[in-house]
Amino acid sequence: MAGKWTPTEAQLGDYVGNYPLTPNFALRIFSRDAKLLVQGTNQRALELASVDRDVFVAESVAAEIDFARDAGDKVVSLTLKQRGQILQGERRDH
Repeated sequence: MAGKWTPTEAQLGDYVGNYPLTPNFALRIFSRDAKLLVQGTNQRALELASVDRDVFVAESVAAEIDFARDAGDKVVSLTLKQRGQILQGERRDH
């Protein structure tokens, strides 16, 4: 497990927000108990495992989420990669 990036609770806060991927589907990113979770519209919440800074995976659904930052180091969007699909969403604060 050496080299695996483990974010602090404060760092997890960087990612929290809503990320609409399509007009009818958004991902809500939130943290609980020092873990990052993702919840899609009308879906149950899933825990995300950190792979690297700004890269997380939801192993149970074989999905990878990559977060993108702007020049000021603020998280501004995410990319969901799942089963050959790639969807992007801009971050909206709560």
